[in-house]
Amino acid sequence: MLGRIGSILAFVTAVVHALVGTYDTLLPFLASDLSLTVIGTFHACWHFVTVFLFYSAWVFWKKLKISSILATLWGVFGIIFLVVAFYHVGISGLLILPQWILLGAVSALMLWEIKNSNE
Repeated sequence: MLGRIGSILAFVTAVVHALVGTYDTLLPFLASDLSLTVIGTFHACWHFVTVFLFYSAWVFWKKLKISSILATLWGVFGIIFLVVAFYHVGISGLLILPQWILLGAVSALMLWEIKNSNE
């Protein structure tokens, strides 16, 4: 049950990233005056993340063996967002960059489900 919830939450996260994040983060960045090297690299990385999020949701739903690795990565990425948010703005950064919440929740749900299914 927790795995299904985690899978759905992962899919919702991917959709929010692809739709909301594109307009909120990607498009303003692409319109900036930064060099093509910086813009192109960020643009490619944006799509890497999009593919990773949707692929993870599918893997979680199918309960494939790689789920534990991907769930761990979601947790690591959540920690990265925590550190970056806190580093740049302090405690208020945790609200400005709330991605850590969904990343951590999906990681916890999936790892809990995997642990309980292996017992």
